Amino acid sequence: MQTEKTRESMTEDVFPEIDSMLKDPDFSNSILLIRNKSDGIKYRSGTDLVLCELIPSFKKECRKYYAGKGPKLSGRLTDVQRAACVFSMKVGLVQALLSAKEGERCTWRGIRTRVVEQINSMR
Repeated sequence: MQTEKTRESMTEDVFPEIDSMLKDPDFSNSILLIRNKSDGIKYRSGTDLVLCELIPSFKKECRKYYAGKGPKLSGRLTDVQRAACVFSMKVGLVQALLSAKEGERCTWRGIRTRVVEQINSMR
């Protein structure tokens, strides 16, 4: 467990697929256009931001990690949990990109709703 504050991302080396997507300026710029209710977290990576905003249950862990009071995410997710996170983040990033291309201003809550709708439509 971490004992001192760190500058590293909580998700470092956990979601290389998402890190790769965020290297594309279209995706990285699209997440910057989403309105975000200030909750005091200054994310250290785009992947931390996307994970925590799309799956808010990770925010508490992220805060603890940033404060040096919790572990990185690496090695703590099962394969199924990791796959679910990756899928949700990919769908969320595509939804953010579509919103940006349409000139639509949206919130992370709106993006989360779209992700759930996309998942439900697959049934």
